[in-house]
Amino acid sequence: MATSTTTAGRRRGPTAVAAAALQNATIATGRRRRKEAAAAPNCPPDKGTNEINIKCAHEAVKGPTCELETKGQAPACEVVEETIVTVACEHTEETIKAPAANAFGCTFVLAPSFCLKIGCEDGLLLAEFAKHEGLAILVSSELRPTDRVVELLRAELAEGPAETLLSADALLGADAVRLLSEPNAGGASRVSEALSVEVLARAFGASLSKTELEIVYWPKETSITDFSVLLDGTPLGVSVTRALGPPNAPFDAAAAQRLLLKKLGGVVRSTETCLGAWRKQILHVWAPTATASAAIEQAYATLPQALVSDTVVLVTTAPELPQLFTERASKLEKPTRIPKGRKDAEHLTALAESDPCRGNGGRGAPTRACRT
Repeated sequence: MATSTTTAGRRRGPTAVAAAALQNATIATGRRRRKEAAAAPNCPPDKGTNEINIKCAHEAVKGPTCELETKGQAPACEVVEETIVTVACEHTEETIKAPAANAFGCTFVLAPSFCLKIGCEDGLLLAEFAKHEGLAILVSSELRPTDRVVELLRAELAEGPAETLLSADALLGADAVRLLSEPNAGGASRVSEALSVEVLARAFGASLSKTELEIVYWPKETSITDFSVLLDGTPLGVSVTRALGPPNAPFDAAAAQRLLLKKLGGVVRSTETCLGAWRKQILHVWAPTATASAAIEQAYATLPQALVSDTVVLVTTAPELPQLFTERASKLEKPTRIPKGRKDAEHLTALAESDPCRGNGGRGAPTRACRT
């Protein structure tokens, strides 16, 4: 049976289980780095190599150089076609983690689009707690965006939603660009979800697995998760929310508790219906102010263990990115969704062809037995 760790205050843990997890994570990280340094070859900057395909009258020969292949395998053949193709390098990096610096008991993640401040131990604890069922933790962080991202959001949100962030692929990773370019199930959350996967990738090495509309649930009419990731080989669901209350109302501990009860309840339900795609989730909460972040931490300490036992909560305070909290609904077209109980054209055709009261594959007149 999994062991839950619970303490009052900012987060649940670390206990002796958390300390052991931290030690194991440090040892594993050192082993992995030594192994990668010894085994990984030097790949070209474009992470690919050029190979020459040579087609002759007898066979196609594929090799790194034309001279070696024609002399070693097909010396008597006349080359009739020669093309150069690019082959992806098999020794690419597993993650796109950004460089980090440790100072004053904190880790500063220096990504192209932001600088993230997080406790030195919190990053390792988040990754380790996410792997084991029954462990719950709340990790706080602070994010400062680069000036380029702030300028881009200000310019584009003045005319419409943040669709034109797609041009910022030089600042964001491929996973974030993918979330920005694909529609979600609705709402004004594409930017917050894209920045969420960017933080998880740059700070923790996570990689996007499936987007919101790619995840399959049964039954379908249930709470859904925003996207799923792989973190050190562990599949995780990720739900993203913002610490916002009603207009002109303060976001206090009571409002934070209502938000967490709603979101964590949805996390539990989507985990139960995701057909085993993951066993734990990360709830990423964006907070506009330090006061809102403190309210989240205060409310989290009062929640029942059954509600948080399989969820890791990451709170990120971003006071210099107000555009994140004022995003409007996306203009991207969503796929047509058939109302519950209504059959599509393909289904209706199949039913007609299988109708026993009609001959010729459902296209004939009703038989005598059916008419009577």
